[in-house]
Amino acid sequence: MRAPYLAGLPVLGACLLSSAPVAGEPPAAPTGKPAAIPAATAAPAAKPALTPAAPAAPTAKPAPTPAAPAAPTGKPAPTPTTPAAPAAKPAPTPAAPAAPAAKPTPTPAGPAAPTTRPAPAVAAPSSAPAAGAALDLGALARQSKTLDLAEDQLRPALVKGKPDGVAFSSALDLGAGNAAIAWSECSKSGCRGSLALLTGAPDHPRLAKQAPLVAPPKVFFADGFSFDAPSVSDLDGDGVPEIIFHYTATEPPRAALGSLTHEYLAAYSSKDLTLVFSHELRRAGGDSEDACQWTLTLAGPQLTASGQCNTRTCLESASPAPTCKPARKLTELWRKPAKQPRYTRAPGP
Repeated sequence: MRAPYLAGLPVLGACLLSSAPVAGEPPAAPTGKPAAIPAATAAPAAKPALTPAAPAAPTAKPAPTPAAPAAPTGKPAPTPTTPAAPAAKPAPTPAAPAAPAAKPTPTPAGPAAPTTRPAPAVAAPSSAPAAGAALDLGALARQSKTLDLAEDQLRPALVKGKPDGVAFSSALDLGAGNAAIAWSECSKSGCRGSLALLTGAPDHPRLAKQAPLVAPPKVFFADGFSFDAPSVSDLDGDGVPEIIFHYTATEPPRAALGSLTHEYLAAYSSKDLTLVFSHELRRAGGDSEDACQWTLTLAGPQLTASGQCNTRTCLESASPAPTCKPARKLTELWRKPAKQPRYTRAPGP
């Protein structure tokens, strides 16, 4: 059991011999000091470690130095933020166009309203006239101004020759010394009716323009023309008022039937006496003849004439006899195209 242990001794001895000093090397004692020297050397080695630590401190100082730039770097950071704010402004800018885009939507709605206005004129054929206000000639006359012109002032200005009879309507006051009037001159050969624009009224009326009145080809000299109150009104809404005359003209009598009587409305331009519109309001003859009555309805540039015809006794009687037939209904539609001087009748069915 001891043999293995003893066998290791030569190796230990070899190790001890290898630690023996070699020629030229310092004595063993100094070698023992170096054991302590390494510790001393370790101390100076620690100093160099401190020496790098000192530079590390300056290195720490530079660190603040970059930190200073970092602060400026922080200032630029807000600078990009400032552009970012303008970037936010463009976003509202598109939003602003979006609002105008919403405005165009109402714009089409605007035109839609005007489209509804002409609709009655287009949609209402002659068989179904548009509804409107009935033309009240009496009310229009009451709203119009007249001038008091004596016959001895008017005859020198208007009447030619020496007719057997002269009749004048009331004179309409058109303002600024201007007036409008209608009159008739009758003789045994017949009657003629005229209207005129006057200047210098009311003191010195002078003829400025003259035009013929609407009437049948022949008017009876005895009855001739009779005038109701005239009026001034802008019928077609074009800003230029029309002169409206309301009168009756009687034809010469016929054997066994008597005279035909015509009640008229005639509207003329107050600028140049152009005939704008005319229509019968009543036509009647003998008791057994057909008679007709008309009512005019105004709707902007559109006039509707609604009539009924029957024998005179049946039409004019408050209580028609049982033998009377139903009245015949008539409807006419008249329109005044834009920039046209007068109303024209729309084709019927």
